[in-house]
Amino acid sequence: MADDAPVGAASASPRVRVGTSGYSYDDWVGPVYPQGSTRQDFLSLYSREFSIVELNFSYYQQADWYLDGVRALSLSADPAFVFIFQEKTPPYLITPVQLDADALTAGREVNREAINLYRACTERGEWPGYTAGIEVISLPPWAFRRLEEF
Repeated sequence: MADDAPVGAASASPRVRVGTSGYSYDDWVGPVYPQGSTRQDFLSLYSREFSIVELNFSYYQQADWYLDGVRALSLSADPAFVFIFQEKTPPYLITPVQLDADALTAGREVNREAINLYRACTERGEWPGYTAGIEVISLPPWAFRRLEEF
């Protein structure tokens, strides 16, 4: 967020990093995350197993981020953020939209969680998933099924 003090940057030797395209999936409780895990636990649990995650910087996070930036620069005490949704096919109609307070709050919470994790990693000099050794992995279940077909 715009009003956060710099928290530093990580440097690491080049390496192959393994992750997934997201981490916040309720159906991972049991197979990936321990039973009883809550959504608030997911990122921390994920980071114990994977060194990187692809995140789709969701529109509700973008709105909060930019609104905070406008406030931090004192450009407006009560800024508005309007998205323009455009169809992908002709006639390419558009719809201007604004997020409600609940969506903006959700974006703020997700952004804050990420900033806090980054700050903690920077302070400790430890980054989720970094190891000194070689990790052992296996094929996903679908690959074994495919091999049986041959």
